[in-house]
Amino acid sequence: MKMGRSTRAKLKLIHFKFDRFNLLIRKQLKKIWKKETYICFVLLLLLYTVSVSYFILFSYNETEHGMTPKNDRFIEKGDTAYSEAQKNMPSGGISNLALIGYKPHPRTVGYYFDSANDNNGVSLIGFQSLITNLQTLPSKRHQSKNGVDYNMHRQRGLANSKRYWQTSADYREEGDCVHQHDWQITTYDSCSIIHEVSLGTELVANHALVINSGYWRDVWKVEINKNNGDGSRNNNDRTFALKTMRYEHDYTERNYDRHRRDHGATEHLTKSPYVVSNFGACGNTALTEFAHNGDLDSIIWEWDYSSREMLLVAFQVASGMADLHGIDGEGLPSIAHTDIKTSQFIEIDGIFKLNDFNRCRFLNKNKKTNEICSYTVGNNPGSLRAPEEYEYGNQTEKIDIYSMGNVFFYLLTKVWPFQHLDSSDAQKEIIEGKRPKLSNKLKASKDESKIALIKALKMCWVHDPKKRATAREIQKKLLLTLDKVWPANNTRIFRVH
Repeated sequence: MKMGRSTRAKLKLIHFKFDRFNLLIRKQLKKIWKKETYICFVLLLLLYTVSVSYFILFSYNETEHGMTPKNDRFIEKGDTAYSEAQKNMPSGGISNLALIGYKPHPRTVGYYFDSANDNNGVSLIGFQSLITNLQTLPSKRHQSKNGVDYNMHRQRGLANSKRYWQTSADYREEGDCVHQHDWQITTYDSCSIIHEVSLGTELVANHALVINSGYWRDVWKVEINKNNGDGSRNNNDRTFALKTMRYEHDYTERNYDRHRRDHGATEHLTKSPYVVSNFGACGNTALTEFAHNGDLDSIIWEWDYSSREMLLVAFQVASGMADLHGIDGEGLPSIAHTDIKTSQFIEIDGIFKLNDFNRCRFLNKNKKTNEICSYTVGNNPGSLRAPEEYEYGNQTEKIDIYSMGNVFFYLLTKVWPFQHLDSSDAQKEIIEGKRPKLSNKLKASKDESKIALIKALKMCWVHDPKKRATAREIQKKLLLTLDKVWPANNTRIFRVH
């Protein structure tokens, strides 16, 4: 049917009006959308600001000691994990664990059994936190009528999983490499001494305080033998450091073994005046000497020291290292510390003593050649380690020597090596043989103490571990200069001032 001219004109007009209306609607919608988007953005920004403010306000409790954080959040500084809780912890310590982030942390433990040698039962092969999501386990989901086969598959899957083996102790012997000494494979726990510390009672009386926290353990200041029997105080109180494992960590074979090594090393090194004494250990807990003035890391920042005192501290550090590597005979190292840094040397009665051996490795020997065997550590973070550690190659006690050089550099400059770089870039520099530079002023110094320490630093930072000096060689070099600038007939003790 044909339309008349007037009809087509009317239809065009209708379409035109509809198009204009449609365009108008779209423009309005765009305006509304822009306005709504802007409003949404403002609301989200406001919500973010309120959330951050809430977090800052309620993450801290104002106590009699000042502002103390509730949460335990870790910040990486060089090669050390520092928590905000530790950083803000008052020097006198605290007794309320809630103030440093301790919350209820229940455990579910899975026991793993082996059914291969099944005699109307199964043999226990270990335990670990139970993973409830079976989909993550490398086992087949086989379900029998009585459920026994299913459970055994589940347990074997857990036992063979990567997560389980990550909690087992580091290998001790492999191939022809066997232990050098019986003490390396033996534990001498002294639980009765640990149990004499009545931590619960002391907490109530404020006689036990958390004064520091490492990654694995908290450090408590405890006083023993302080009661006269009638409730009065004894003037012969003795103060100790009690180390207990942080609640966030599991009680696994790996953790028991790391603290077995810590106890075994300190006990074996008892005769050295440059190593912290251990008075008892049980499981993951240890009782050691107490450092009233803290560690070398804090003292470097907080106190001014003369070049002569600096050389004395460097000598003490080298002496602790020399005793560590030579405890079973010079040239026959049996322990590598593997975590040398300023915070591992704590000041006790004017001497900086080597501490914290829970990352140490007991060195084996080849039963055929009698040579000391190398080892590897699977995780070497930070920027304070030797090049061979970042290459994940064979390692020896010489990694401790390189790291001791970092301590010397810190003493000379009060600056962390490569502190301007992130860890990954610093590690590349170290692998390529590059080292932090000393200032021209320091290199041109005529001060005998500084000259001696710079020479010792260069001996530590030799790239090839086979050409790197021993701790005893460095100790003797430092002693030659120390005898000149600070004669032995005078009392050579570092005094915090």
